[in-house]
Amino acid sequence: MRETDFMWVSDAGPFGYIILRYFNRDQFDGNEICTDSVELFESVWEEWLEHHLLEPVKGTPLSDLSYGELYAMLPDEKKAEFGRKKREFVKAAGLEMELRLV
Repeated sequence: MRETDFMWVSDAGPFGYIILRYFNRDQFDGNEICTDSVELFESVWEEWLEHHLLEPVKGTPLSDLSYGELYAMLPDEKKAEFGRKKREFVKAAGLEMELRLV
């Protein structure tokens, strides 16, 4: 694992999945347990979406807004792009689920 990695997922068998986040030198700063693959997918999707919402506004006053507020400000074209990306990820994961973006 590299210092720049921020997430590691482990299959915990019948118990679900364990997500370890934000590796910093010799430890993780966060963790989460997901009981099924849909829950795991939604958690990882939220992480991906948060990154793509926050990265463009990093260091600006907009970074103080919530993810929902940032998402609401996006042009419809960008929202549609995020929707396509989520559908692509769902298909790649082999999941069948209702899509919710934010």
